[in-house]
Amino acid sequence: MTDVANLKLGAYNRGFTGYGFTEGQFLPHAASKGVLMGGVWLRTISHSMVRADRVTEIASSRGSVHEETGYSLKVVVDGRAHILVDNSSLPGTMEERLAHAQQMQDALLAAIDAANGESASVVISHEPDGERWMLAPAADLAGEPAT
Repeated sequence: MTDVANLKLGAYNRGFTGYGFTEGQFLPHAASKGVLMGGVWLRTISHSMVRADRVTEIASSRGSVHEETGYSLKVVVDGRAHILVDNSSLPGTMEERLAHAQQMQDALLAAIDAANGESASVVISHEPDGERWMLAPAADLAGEPAT
């Protein structure tokens, strides 16, 4: 099992193979108030979270603010787009920026695969300073010990 407490997966992180997207294998765990939660969650730029097992599409495009710089990356859940990355400062040609966005998509799939094996809820979020994905147990983010 992977130690997700300190795992960082960047766009240029090599060595991961088999980015196949796992469907329907996230087992929910009992949470407070009798609500089944658990699994892998993706934090959006608006600080909401969506379940990774509900994602039907991962897409990227040029930056939403500036056409000449940046890129954005989104996931689609139940027909609704959720933006995970909106980096308007990445320089380069559109081809270079979209190639970087594709690497970030691949790294996101690797992060989801890594988090899939955990027994506790895991949150995957984008770290803009390092252009990488951060995995953290939800209990750690909430300041509570995992049980």
